[in-house]
Amino acid sequence: ETPVGGISLEAIEAAVRADDQHFPVTRLVCLENTHNLCGGAVLPAEYVDSVGALCRAKGLRLHVDGARVFNAAAAAGVSAARLCKAADTVSVCLSKGLAAPIGSLLVGPADLIRRARRHRKVLGGGMRQSGVLAVCGLLSLSVMTKRLQEDHDSARSLAEGLAQVPGVILDPSTVHTNIVYFRLAGGKAHRAVAALKKKGVLVTAKDDATLRAVTHYMVPAESCDYVVRCVRDVVAALQ
Repeated sequence: ETPVGGISLEAIEAAVRADDQHFPVTRLVCLENTHNLCGGAVLPAEYVDSVGALCRAKGLRLHVDGARVFNAAAAAGVSAARLCKAADTVSVCLSKGLAAPIGSLLVGPADLIRRARRHRKVLGGGMRQSGVLAVCGLLSLSVMTKRLQEDHDSARSLAEGLAQVPGVILDPSTVHTNIVYFRLAGGKAHRAVAALKKKGVLVTAKDDATLRAVTHYMVPAESCDYVVRCVRDVVAALQ
């Protein structure tokens, strides 16, 4: 409902079901921070606080999908803990912006985590000898979280370059973190994905006119100029 992916408090309250035996009981509100489809936009801590207060008043739980919450923290200039202060549970991905080969975390009260581990085992989600992967995750949390602003700077540089390409529609001011969405005036986004892949540039298509690019540890800042040149060539060839 908002440019950064928030849901208005009025909409949340209106979605809470009445005490009626014919309907399921409303139990949970979920927020995503950063918000993927809004271009990696950041939900402010104050907004999350207000949603948390509403949830407590209504007897609901608040879960934050924080796959990129450390990107949100870097952009907002606050800690991830502050952004998630009002949440009951938070999920964190270690293999996206934090560059681990695999892994996610569920953060919450000790008793809830104990029950989550049991459910994981029941569903066959356990792994053996996973300590080597845990080491990668620890490195992500201790080292990679400190360099995320570099990815944000690269994304802004990429956006500014793409905005100058004829046939590309993009407002660089909408790039908040490390996700860049841009539109092709002539459409043919899926053909552009295939053509860019041949040049070593990997992007995805949101629809037939919109492409998505993400900067991360394996995308050095100097490669952004190459990506812009490739997009320029591909867009020109498709017109």
